Amino acid sequence: MTGDRSDAQRPRFNLETMSGVYPGVRTPRFQRLRLTQSAAPASAPVWAPLLWYDDPPACVLTLPDSGSLEVAGEASMVRLADPGLTVHGKLQTALAEIGYTLRACGVCVHWQPQDARTEDDLALGRCTFLSPDQIVPASLEPLLDQSALAPDCPHFASREGAPDAPLPHGEAGPVTSPLRRAAAVYKEREQADRTFWGRLRRVARKAGLSVGQAETDDLLFAWADSLMERSGVGAGTEPCFACRGRMANLGALTVASPEDDKQTYSVWRCRLCAATYFNRWIDSWERLDNLQTDETYWRVAPAEAVTLLARMAEVVGGEHPAGRHERTAERAWFEAFVARRPILSHQIKLGR
Repeated sequence: MTGDRSDAQRPRFNLETMSGVYPGVRTPRFQRLRLTQSAAPASAPVWAPLLWYDDPPACVLTLPDSGSLEVAGEASMVRLADPGLTVHGKLQTALAEIGYTLRACGVCVHWQPQDARTEDDLALGRCTFLSPDQIVPASLEPLLDQSALAPDCPHFASREGAPDAPLPHGEAGPVTSPLRRAAAVYKEREQADRTFWGRLRRVARKAGLSVGQAETDDLLFAWADSLMERSGVGAGTEPCFACRGRMANLGALTVASPEDDKQTYSVWRCRLCAATYFNRWIDSWERLDNLQTDETYWRVAPAEAVTLLARMAEVVGGEHPAGRHERTAERAWFEAFVARRPILSHQIKLGR
């Protein structure tokens, strides 16, 4: 055999035999998909890891409960060569042929492709699901964007056929966040308060007067302009359930649990796939010697995340524990929201 066989040109694995591919291998891009068996659509979805490779371009999906690839063989895998931006449609077709249903935003009837893509080079679309009579503030419309492989929410409805999105133009980039980060806002406020007009505004606020620009006339959506992404660059973020991205905290409200523990509701959004989640954190450290915490996550549609944020914004200073005993009505509303919603993750941790 002739030709250059240097390491630079040698493939990292054999796509036909899948030599060199096995669970746990580290790749620059990683995704987890939710699947159900086509014969049992009402069954609980299960997670399946999707590994990406660049040389040659390919992705490999390991089917649920298949065990080791070396033992299970090729039947436990779905392989796509050169998946591209239409990977969601290709995965839907390939999985349907072997009796599985892909549950991802890109194959949902509510997902409409946009002329954009994520940092992971996946198609970005806008979720069109809205609650009855709901109006999303224009400033928060980017919150409706979701990656094609973002996990399904309870309103998921599979679209018939392969919903391949048109190829977006331009370069891949981070998902747009309509909310400014709290650290940047606080820094700007601190700098503004050092000026003459800043000192004057502080004096006026203490006296109950208004100085400078008037409040917005659109009081209906005034709360939307006050929202901030509370997480920092790394601190305050949590790993996403579906991709390698980090979730940022968009809003929180603290109430008192029936046991008088601190119970915090919060909304989270992944900075990579843009999936939105709702969290309930119960802190029992002060009551129990074992330092117990109880944490539950639910997947929510982006429009539902907007509704949750609006409800949280109604309580001034609601993220702080002070006054939590006066928020029984808010606690009842949030508990009713999650009452019949499928749980995505539930963990009880003991500090000792």
